[in-house]
Amino acid sequence: MKMETAMLRCITILCWLFLLLPQGSMAERWQSWADTVFQHLGKEQGLPQLFVRAIGQDHAGFLWFATEDGLARWDGYRMRKYQNDSKNPRSLPNNYLTSMHIDRQGRLWVGTFGSGLARYNPQSDDFDIISAGDNGLSNPIVNVIMDDGRNGVWIGTDNGLDHWQSDKLITHFRHESQSAISLPSNRIRALMLDNAGQIWIGTEQGLVRFDGRGFVQQEFLGLDRPPGVEALMQSADGSIWIGTASDGTFVLDASALNPAARPVFDAALHGRALVRESVNAMVELAPGKIWFGSAANGIVEYDQASKRIRIIHNDPGFPGSLANNKVLSMLRDQSGIMWVGTQRGVSRCDSNQVALLTFLGAEKRHQGLSNIDVRSVFVESENRIWLGLEHMGLDIVDPARGRITSLRPNVEHPESALQEHSVVAIEKGPDGMVYMATGDGLYRADVEASKVQRVENPFRKPTSRVMSLYRQGEYLWVGGQSDGLWVINKSGQLL
Repeated sequence: MKMETAMLRCITILCWLFLLLPQGSMAERWQSWADTVFQHLGKEQGLPQLFVRAIGQDHAGFLWFATEDGLARWDGYRMRKYQNDSKNPRSLPNNYLTSMHIDRQGRLWVGTFGSGLARYNPQSDDFDIISAGDNGLSNPIVNVIMDDGRNGVWIGTDNGLDHWQSDKLITHFRHESQSAISLPSNRIRALMLDNAGQIWIGTEQGLVRFDGRGFVQQEFLGLDRPPGVEALMQSADGSIWIGTASDGTFVLDASALNPAARPVFDAALHGRALVRESVNAMVELAPGKIWFGSAANGIVEYDQASKRIRIIHNDPGFPGSLANNKVLSMLRDQSGIMWVGTQRGVSRCDSNQVALLTFLGAEKRHQGLSNIDVRSVFVESENRIWLGLEHMGLDIVDPARGRITSLRPNVEHPESALQEHSVVAIEKGPDGMVYMATGDGLYRADVEASKVQRVENPFRKPTSRVMSLYRQGEYLWVGGQSDGLWVINKSGQLL
């Protein structure tokens, strides 16, 4: 309980702090340091199973989750489950669901692992089944579904690509070893209809584009063989993003003269952002900001302008972090809420939330806060904030320089170092020094935090608790716990 309370206090204080910071480029720097906070849906909320393979939103606004033990519909308050009923031939044919798609007509399609395709009938609240066979699907394992922009759907199976155009017409496309314009592989993993109406097909042996006559192979820079393609997405600028099974992410620039897909680079690493990473899902969070859902490292947020990445992952010490680092599916719904399917249920966050940011502490996190229990905040300038911690001294966050400076307690040097008491207030004095109120007296430091010293008070013990600080013009008021009020002038003298 104490940990949860402290964590909540950290979140509240630092979110409030962001309202004091200037907007524009500096605000963007703070956003790059912020932690994404999620709410979760699991079995307690009614999910039939925690492996969420696909997420969709219908025209009525309901969210649908395809799991490995059935389908669930979320109305914002409760789940309704749909599972196989052996006594009902119009129930789901199989509870192990692999894919889902809601087409432009509002029809909900669900792919299964071994029992073909199911189409939901909202009027009768049941399903039409399309099975594999001579007049049906190429294979009963349906990996991906996508509408064709008209009245049909494309269906990617484990043994070929199918085009469904009516209840009685299915066209099959398969790999032919003697044809250079056939599918490179029969195992279809991803489908996308681009803005020009072209169909892109991701297979375990590369990416192809269907031009109406055949399949045109896509080139990839830096690879000596076609990659397995797991996810496809076209962003607002027209670029096509390609998530692979083991080679990270590639992008085909909309305006590029070179038709080859290039790997996504991280400017900070001076190299590929997702080397040997499997990318299962992709969503454009906002223009120029892409989320890649990885198979092992959570979400990789990529900023097209800066070419930098930010990792959003599960933190066992923080229940508001991503539910699990294996991301299986993602969706940005009609209101801007992000839904992330993992192997531990669904995580959701509001992608429109930019007014409040959250910063969390984690001892093992690079450049993270030293402690989740923040007792005081001081905004020194638009570039830096000072955070007084519980028993851990003080952190100074400077997003412009990309680092955190810390003032740690040292009990062996009480005159020149903070002690193991909470820093309950921080304020800049009229003399230009930064003052810190602690349970072991009053301390001050220069603005670079290179030197710390205890402030001697001739009217009381220097180790007596200081509770508050208040700046008023050329004076800094210092409040004790129960023994009075003092003031510091612009010469740094205590009166």
